[in-house]
Amino acid sequence: MWANRFHLLVNVTVNDSAAKVAHRFKGRLSHDLRIEFEWLKRLPSTWTPSYFVASVGNVSTAIVKQYIQSQTGK
Repeated sequence: MWANRFHLLVNVTVNDSAAKVAHRFKGRLSHDLRIEFEWLKRLPSTWTPSYFVASVGNVSTAIVKQYIQSQTGK
């Protein structure tokens, strides 16, 4: 099994829920991956149903990028 993590920095409006953003991201990426890699079509699911989302509030984009880069290799 793969044990990959994705860190995304996404700017959304207050009307977009975290669940909706995660669902759309995972759905679109799954669709694109299954087109590019035919063998993925044999799997029942591309993703687990779980995800983690956190908001950052009044923190600069530079600080968030620095945090994401510090997570590499963990």
